[in-house]
Amino acid sequence: SVFPFTISFIAYIQQAINEMVKGKTLVVIAHKLSAIMEADQILMIEDGQITARGTHSQLLHSSSSYHELWKKQKQSLVR
Repeated sequence: SVFPFTISFIAYIQQAINEMVKGKTLVVIAHKLSAIMEADQILMIEDGQITARGTHSQLLHSSSSYHELWKKQKQSLVR
């Protein structure tokens, strides 16, 4: 791992960000899907085009690209 942060530290930072942005619009660009799981709306962008839009749960069911990316990232966490 590039960053020697513990999972609890990352969760603490994520919770602090969630509190700071309540009632505000925040645009986040993320490669790590777990960082945006609680977002109100996620845009999947491929080759510069929006290919899917929705919540994490909606995209898992409606976007094969998002679902595959999620599976790959989950598997990498288990290893």
